[in-house]
Amino acid sequence: MSNINELTVQLKAAEETVELQRFKLERQAEDLHQAKSLESIHRDKRYEVEREFNSYKHDAERNSYRLAGEVCRLEDELEAAQSRIASLEARTLTVKLPLMLDSSPHFNGGVKSAFKNLEMACAAAGIKLQIEGE
Repeated sequence: MSNINELTVQLKAAEETVELQRFKLERQAEDLHQAKSLESIHRDKRYEVEREFNSYKHDAERNSYRLAGEVCRLEDELEAAQSRIASLEARTLTVKLPLMLDSSPHFNGGVKSAFKNLEMACAAAGIKLQIEGE
C-alpha cells in the first residue's frame, strides 16, 4: 500500500504542476492577447499621427508658397510706392508773386506773411517751392 500512497502523492503533485502550468499558460495567452491589442492600437495611432503630420506638412508648404507670393507682391508695392514718392518729391511748385501795388508797409507785411505761411506749409508737406516775381 505504501506504493499506492506514494503514487497518489506523486499524482497529486503532478496535477498541481499541471494546474500551475495551465495557469501560467493562460496568463501568457492573456499577455499575448494584450500585447497584440496594444500593437494594433499603436499601429492605428502611428497611422493617425503620420496622417496628421503629412497634413500639417502640406499646409505648411502651401502657406510657405502663399506667403512667398505675398512677400513678392508687397515688395512690388513698396517699390512702386517708393518710386511714386521719389517722383512727388522731385516736383516743384512754382508761385509767381503779384506786383506790390501799395507801398504801404502794412499791406506788404500782410502779403509777405501770407507767402511765408505758404512756404512753411509747403515745407511741412515736403513740397519744393519756387517763388518768382513778375
